[in-house]
Amino acid sequence: MAKPLIYEIWEKPATSCIIGFCCAIYFFIQKKNIGCANVGLSYEDVIEGNQYWRIITSAFSHISVLHLIFNMSTLWSLGVVEQLGTSVPVLSSISSILWSC
Repeated sequence: MAKPLIYEIWEKPATSCIIGFCCAIYFFIQKKNIGCANVGLSYEDVIEGNQYWRIITSAFSHISVLHLIFNMSTLWSLGVVEQLGTSVPVLSSISSILWSC
């Protein structure tokens, strides 16, 4: 029998925090009706416009609810590695953010 969700969340704290953070950002973007161009990553805005915060916000923002669901379900599945006591999820998140630039 599967464990209750609260126990799964307790066993994957970093993964759960990242998922919560991404969902909060998604709902904030939707509520404020902020367009993708305002949080997305582009060379002109980051380098020429000195908007370096876009490197981080583009990694945590999602364009649609389907995009959010698929990414968060994949992240949740990879959270099993976190239960092993390694720092692989954090390192893979950071490396994927840097790789997407």
